[in-house]
Amino acid sequence: MEWNTISTYMRMLRAVYNRAVVRKLVPFVPHLFREVFTGRKADHRRVLERDDMRQLLAEKDLDIISPGMEWARACLELMFRFHGMPFVDLAHLRKSDLKDGYLTLRRRKTGMPLSARVDSRAMQLLERYRNRDDTSPYLLCFLDGSLEGMAAYRDYLRILRLLNSKLRALALWRKVQGKVTSYTARHTWATVGKYCHIPIEIISEGLGHASVTTTEGYMKGFGNNRMDRANKVIMNYIFER
Repeated sequence: MEWNTISTYMRMLRAVYNRAVVRKLVPFVPHLFREVFTGRKADHRRVLERDDMRQLLAEKDLDIISPGMEWARACLELMFRFHGMPFVDLAHLRKSDLKDGYLTLRRRKTGMPLSARVDSRAMQLLERYRNRDDTSPYLLCFLDGSLEGMAAYRDYLRILRLLNSKLRALALWRKVQGKVTSYTARHTWATVGKYCHIPIEIISEGLGHASVTTTEGYMKGFGNNRMDRANKVIMNYIFER
């Protein structure tokens, strides 16, 4: 298990414990989490260089690569275009989240609000994988909208494992040496933003982080206009020759 994952679980446990103390459900123990790692470690293994990212996202060989690899490539591009959106948020997008050219949602992990402009390219990909089932609440056809509880969670884990498997296969096919996972788009988006001199506060909001401290481990509201401009700078850096 990665250190940042351990830190996330420990911080969640600490938050639950603190709420239980306030409600007098458990006794207060001073410095209970003092020796527990709750910080952030920069994970540069998940960041790709521009040429590698271009290789992964290029729409080439589509006639010979498997539909699964093309699906993984499209997911990676959507996550990157939507400010490095985590796959859990992409997969759980609801039809009601898309309105007036924007995706507006709350992150499943933190509850923080997230707004991302849907450009013409992203809209093409959304249409390609749009959920055609009128009874499903999901915007994309990745998850079974009829499932609830643990069955729904297992369905998500299944599709996440499939995505990571297909991303590894795509990286091998495109001869990309870096480690490629569902978090590649997120860490690369944040790092490219820093390289392009976008203020860390804007990067933090784009990622839907609860604090700038969390963002700094990856490498106030600014409104959609500034966020749109920042995202455009990052897209141009990757896609423009």
